[in-house]
Amino acid sequence: MVSAVADLVARGATTVRVLPLFFGMGKHAREDLPEIMKELAVRHPGVRLEQLPTAGEDPRLTTLLAQIALEGNA
Repeated sequence: MVSAVADLVARGATTVRVLPLFFGMGKHAREDLPEIMKELAVRHPGVRLEQLPTAGEDPRLTTLLAQIALEGNA
């Protein structure tokens, strides 16, 4: 993620939104990711960094996963 943000900033991005692709708020999302975000803020002080909730916290994803599970192999 650090190199992806650096690449985006090098291309002129002034805002970067991070969508953690986790199903829940585990250790990585709760502890590791905020530390990485702090490091990125220091490296790129002119860039607005936004950490979104984990993907699994979005009810749309939960609904979609349930739908896929119920349908099986279509």
